Amino acid sequence: MSLQPAESPSAAFQAQIDACHAAGGGEVLIPPGCHHTGSLVLRSNVHLRFAPGAVLLGSGDIAHYAVKGVPLFIDAVGGERGHALIFAQDAHNIGISGPGIIDGNGLAFEGQTHRPMILRFVRCSGLRLRDVTLRDSAAWVQHYLDCEDVAIDGITVDSTHCSNNDGINLDGCRRVTLANCRFNAKDDAITLKTTTAAICRDIAITNCTLSSECNGIKLGTESKSDFRNITISNCALHHVRLCGIEILSVDGAHIDTVNISNIVMDHVGGAFFLRLGQRGLNEKIARPGCVRNISITNVSAFIHDDTPEVVDLRWEVPHGARSASSIMGLPGYPVENVYLGNIDIHHIGTGTAEDAAQPVEEKPAEYPQWERWGPLPAWGLYVRHARGVTARPAFPPASPGCPSLHLY
Repeated sequence: MSLQPAESPSAAFQAQIDACHAAGGGEVLIPPGCHHTGSLVLRSNVHLRFAPGAVLLGSGDIAHYAVKGVPLFIDAVGGERGHALIFAQDAHNIGISGPGIIDGNGLAFEGQTHRPMILRFVRCSGLRLRDVTLRDSAAWVQHYLDCEDVAIDGITVDSTHCSNNDGINLDGCRRVTLANCRFNAKDDAITLKTTTAAICRDIAITNCTLSSECNGIKLGTESKSDFRNITISNCALHHVRLCGIEILSVDGAHIDTVNISNIVMDHVGGAFFLRLGQRGLNEKIARPGCVRNISITNVSAFIHDDTPEVVDLRWEVPHGARSASSIMGLPGYPVENVYLGNIDIHHIGTGTAEDAAQPVEEKPAEYPQWERWGPLPAWGLYVRHARGVTARPAFPPASPGCPSLHLY
């Protein structure tokens, strides 16, 4: 479908942004009140500042998002994506701040193939996002593609009405801090991915709270290029239907040096899942990548059960939702050098002797979602095709001489 630009309600704000850019940069104020708008293109050296009580409400007409030169792509469910309420490409020193709201008007696009995001930035640098609330996106809430030097602080994401509604996607980005944010997402809350050749590296996620009807924090699934030097710390996850933290290389990526610490999870489907697979989507890489040098420490997780609190969420608990956390490589391609320390998982279990007797299939090309292997023959942690795994008990140890568990 080729979209034709329509008369857009965004013309006045776009004129201010263009004039500010032409004058060398500065701030464009979004005043109090509800402002109906289509796509706005942010230019270099321009910052949008929201006054208290300011709301940008996205148009329900996809034609109002037809910006010339926007790179489009087909997402994992076959929908064409790329349009956004606020968009920038090859821009530097840009920002959005203030206590206002950007509302994607997502329900207006329910059931449509073409659904816009709220924010999308492509090959931008020096990007600052602070304090704003992002609400009800029609697709991914935020997509940062091949960006660098990004600081996101104190934002709120509340977007649960539409499918494929990730809270944030950091896609092949470098030198990113994501701090003090709150996410409530229909799909994965925080996702790092590599859909192109751009590497995802030097990223710090800290002091965030999040809930999700899918996964909490995920590296992958799209993993066509490498992930390096990632830290995730001091985060609280609650009411996550699937897995709290997933680290997934299935498209040939090398995932190397990931440190996860000080995480609490309440009512999650599973605590963590590390997976090295090979689904063959990256035709340039014929063999699996690697998952190595992973540290997970100081984690407390309560696995959800069928209490009324969970049932009231109307979640369909997936097959295998009672399954253990797991580390899975492939024959000849182990997950390597994983350190687990002071991890406390409260698990309802309910596995049977028949479950334990069932063979666990390799499924190298399976979509790497933790519950798809079904109930595993382990209570708390299942490890297969891994080398150099060290697990230390939760504090305090059972006795001063309590040994560590080393798996080779």
